[in-house]
Amino acid sequence: MTTVGVEAVALGAVAGVVAIESRRLLAHPYDDSVNPGHVTLGILSDAHGEWTRARMAIERLQSRGASMFLYAGDACDLKVIDQLAGLDSFAVAGNCDRHLWKCLPDYCRAIGVTYGEVSIELCVDGRRVLLTHSDPRCADDIAAAERAGVEYIVRGHDHVEASWEVRGSAGRNAGSCAAGNSVTRHLCAGSVAESRDGDGVCRALLLTPATGEAEWIRVG
Repeated sequence: MTTVGVEAVALGAVAGVVAIESRRLLAHPYDDSVNPGHVTLGILSDAHGEWTRARMAIERLQSRGASMFLYAGDACDLKVIDQLAGLDSFAVAGNCDRHLWKCLPDYCRAIGVTYGEVSIELCVDGRRVLLTHSDPRCADDIAAAERAGVEYIVRGHDHVEASWEVRGSAGRNAGSCAAGNSVTRHLCAGSVAESRDGDGVCRALLLTPATGEAEWIRVG
């Protein structure tokens, strides 16, 4: 699991974002001069090769104030990952990305996207966020995040809009970037290309971790 910290700071300042991992130390700059205040995440998933739908989702998320972007797996084509280039962005692999697993780490590094094979844990405005695809490979990381009281688990895979809460065993966790509570909120981002919701609408997700505000927006 890759761990990343992100803090929103005063106008014009720059916050250092550091990913701490036993094998390496990654640095990821975050410039808050354009969007001061709380960070709004733009979350998309399961494009399944439909890179134009991914591009559309990113544009709509940007228009609603998203300044960081999380991709929750099943890109299935590197052109989908290309849409994250130049953005403050993070991506994990999905089960349908098997043919890309070997090349994704180097490819993402080359275009400036922070990559995690199974999950990435971020600290955003003092809230912990786990990005994962949520297929069976991810079960151990999800369970560990729940036990630790991670505030948000952002998921793909199911192609539906969904939200639910799980109570963990830790009220305050020493590893947390903030004093949180033991409730973990799961958020399924939906799919930007192949919805399984009853209405058939493709969606992406806006999340402001500091306030808990979440909104699914229509794509297409």
